[in-house]
Amino acid sequence: MKKLRLVFIALALIAGVGGAFATIPDPNCIWEIQFRKVNGAYVEIFGDFGVDFYCEQNEAKTCTYYWDAFSYSYLPCRIGQFAWIPPR
Repeated sequence: MKKLRLVFIALALIAGVGGAFATIPDPNCIWEIQFRKVNGAYVEIFGDFGVDFYCEQNEAKTCTYYWDAFSYSYLPCRIGQFAWIPPR
């Protein structure tokens, strides 16, 4: 009975850790070419994040997208409201 209990605890631990890693967004998307959605079309962003543009805090919107060749679609990368940084 104790061995069965130990097996269930181990499975719960593995499922918990696996679930935590499954919910982490793909951090590699920040190195891909970034796009934003303008009037339903995806437009490439020319500039660097934090220098030319940033994402204001807004959990309900997607700030930038990237092109995923495997799924042949645009996928969300950063969350927030897209905003340009004005030149000095």
